[in-house]
Amino acid sequence: MKPFPVKVVVGGAPEPMKALDKVKIIENNEPLVDIRKSCPLVKFPDDAGTPDGMTPFLRQTAAQMLDQASRKLPSGYQLYALSAFRSFQRQKSLWYQHYDLHKKLHPSWPESALRRAANKYAAPVDRPAPPGHCTGAAIDVVLQKSDGSFVDVLPDCGKDTASVHRNNRVFDNLSLNQVSEWKLGATWAPKLPEDVKKLRMILIETMLGVGFSNCRDEYWHFSYGDSGWAVRVGVKECPYGIIDAPKLK
Repeated sequence: MKPFPVKVVVGGAPEPMKALDKVKIIENNEPLVDIRKSCPLVKFPDDAGTPDGMTPFLRQTAAQMLDQASRKLPSGYQLYALSAFRSFQRQKSLWYQHYDLHKKLHPSWPESALRRAANKYAAPVDRPAPPGHCTGAAIDVVLQKSDGSFVDVLPDCGKDTASVHRNNRVFDNLSLNQVSEWKLGATWAPKLPEDVKKLRMILIETMLGVGFSNCRDEYWHFSYGDSGWAVRVGVKECPYGIIDAPKLK
């Protein structure tokens, strides 16, 4: 299955859990590769490749696509990778982080409501469709200027990307005291300033142009070859399922 350009559709494509679970996974056993080596123009957090940092690995084809995207950006911009492959255990921990936060904020909510809320922020690990990051198909990436400054808004209580990145830690340690601000992270969030929207579209058009699909609730989340990608582009099969974690060097 070769990548093909994905059409930019305003509003994005919905991806309900029922649809994700119906996608047939035909694992092609493509290896994970270190995107620090295969994507030399992409920038990474200081702790990338450490046991507590991001794991900078993607499936080989997805890595090639990321490298291609990094070379198609307008002059003065570069890609900054926030998260790529995630172990099943890390994904589970991240999901429970959001579950526990909502349980604390809304102690009267039933279990079903708490699960739905947590699912908005992290893919669950107990469904037939595996989380995209656990398959090596998904990459969280934002646009960065060549001087190292960031150009968009991340949904950590409305802070700008640069302030969130002060410690080079982003999603695994979120402190969402105002979870409603997560809406700023939606790809087509209506309240974004026009200049931010234009910059966001540079990222979206570049990534979709090489074959990635975008999660409409998280402008930074792109994938190729997982169940989420399949639902977004309207196919019934995908080549990537759960894969073992790589050995970090």
